[in-house]
Amino acid sequence: MVRRVALIGPPNVGKSSLFFALTGRYVKTANYPGTTLEVNVGKIRGTDVEVVDLPGVFNPSNPRDEDEKLAVDAALSYDVVVVVGAPHALKEALELVEYFSKFKPVALVLNMVDIGKPEVPAKELSTKLGIPVFYTSAVRRVGVAELAEFLKQWAPGGPTPVKPVEIPVKPSTRVVSAIFSRPLVAAVAVFALSMATVFFMLALLEGVLPWGAEGPGLLPAIEPYLDAVREWIFAAGFPPLLTSFLAYGLWTGVSALLGFLPYVLVAVALMALYEESGVIGLLTRTLESRLVALGIPGR
Repeated sequence: MVRRVALIGPPNVGKSSLFFALTGRYVKTANYPGTTLEVNVGKIRGTDVEVVDLPGVFNPSNPRDEDEKLAVDAALSYDVVVVVGAPHALKEALELVEYFSKFKPVALVLNMVDIGKPEVPAKELSTKLGIPVFYTSAVRRVGVAELAEFLKQWAPGGPTPVKPVEIPVKPSTRVVSAIFSRPLVAAVAVFALSMATVFFMLALLEGVLPWGAEGPGLLPAIEPYLDAVREWIFAAGFPPLLTSFLAYGLWTGVSALLGFLPYVLVAVALMALYEESGVIGLLTRTLESRLVALGIPGR
């Protein structure tokens, strides 16, 4: 029976979301044993099966940076390797399957099928590759229970070398991938998306519109309530020293936190949306590969 499972795949394919869906929690370790590699380790719900979420890898046979090398070495130390791919990173995922299947039992998980499901059924692809294949959408919990049940009972006999096969996907996904696979287009799109995100946050939180006009914003709406609390502190009749501490010390800090927290929450929500919708993967795949080719860590 499998006891230790390594999740590995190209960057931005939802590995961390799949890890969380399988384990229900994150356990951050500062250093992977004997290395400086940061990973998330947990156990599949209700079992002793350990799962590790490793950093994204582009070149398993010839790692271009230290994180890639450490991730590949770590994956090879586990009982089995689960390669996670996505509609925008099928080729890279199959290359990882080909590499790791020479040394370890391998399963393939194609995540984010809610944005681009392959035309070939999972069972048919599994037969062609000779390894277990699952289609999942971690954020929607599609296929996760089936994958978890399989990992609980998987008893592989050993490595099963495979060769990549063509995986047809819906034409719309191919068109979008083809457009964003051009470095210049991807770079411009990343910049445009970044600017759009900034303008959206300013409009939502500050009420400042791109053309300079002002509108309703979340922070201007809550500021009167924050000021009202400060005024209440002054009017409450506390001793001067305590009033000063509460108004200028404690409440100033709390107000700053309450004013900053919406930025964090909105930013995290937008990044989660971009990640799980596949936008980040589509845009950064080509850029990261170019950076790695120059010896610059893409991540």
